[in-house]
Amino acid sequence: MREAPEVSHLLLPWERLLWSQRARSLRRTFHVLTDFRLLRISPDDCAEVALHDIQDVRRVESSSDRLLGTSTVI
Repeated sequence: MREAPEVSHLLLPWERLLWSQRARSLRRTFHVLTDFRLLRISPDDCAEVALHDIQDVRRVESSSDRLLGTSTVI
């Protein structure tokens, strides 16, 4: 797991970091998943959504995604 150095101070005391990854297309932007919320952290701002507010998650993977090892979460 590649954790962004700036992520630690943004987590709430009771949150557990489950996953973090730098965005490939947006430099210096990180996506972070905790047991409580999903965050997008960029140098300019931070956007978050509570996991309780997410009703459904789907993952789409095209043939080019399979070759590149990527996928899209909808």
